[in-house]
Amino acid sequence: MRGRICERLGKPFKTTALIFDSREECIEWIIANQLGRRNLTDEQKSYLRGKRYQAEKRTDGGHGDQKSGDHSDTPIPTAAKLAEEYGVSVPTIKRDQDFAEAVDAIAEAQRRESEFAAEVEKMKAEQPKGGRVAQFPKPGKTISSVSEYRVTVYPTPFSTATQ
Repeated sequence: MRGRICERLGKPFKTTALIFDSREECIEWIIANQLGRRNLTDEQKSYLRGKRYQAEKRTDGGHGDQKSGDHSDTPIPTAAKLAEEYGVSVPTIKRDQDFAEAVDAIAEAQRRESEFAAEVEKMKAEQPKGGRVAQFPKPGKTISSVSEYRVTVYPTPFSTATQ
């Protein structure tokens, strides 16, 4: 965005290409970079800490890659490492993970709802004038796609030439 603005105004700007070994490493960098911003809300910070905890916990089995202060071979758990880094408690980091999972679940549900609504609108557009679309899911089955329940469209009993 800023690059396009600078180009439009004829202002010079600099970018730096970063190379990562994996997608996870890239995501961790993005999260750490975003957490360095000062204008984040508490909810945004919580979400990003939760996402970082999820990512690091997955890659190192739940233990940080640092050793404890006495240089023994005991790894510091990821939650403890992040809690110390961000100045919060270990339970806060774990709640942040739950929060991030909930936000992601809501976003996924909204995405699915949007896709479902688009399918319904497509079906409505395809139906003949004066017709109707009936959808009857099988008992106990979760609706995952409108097309699974498409029913032949028949004119409504109240169709008239004036409609």
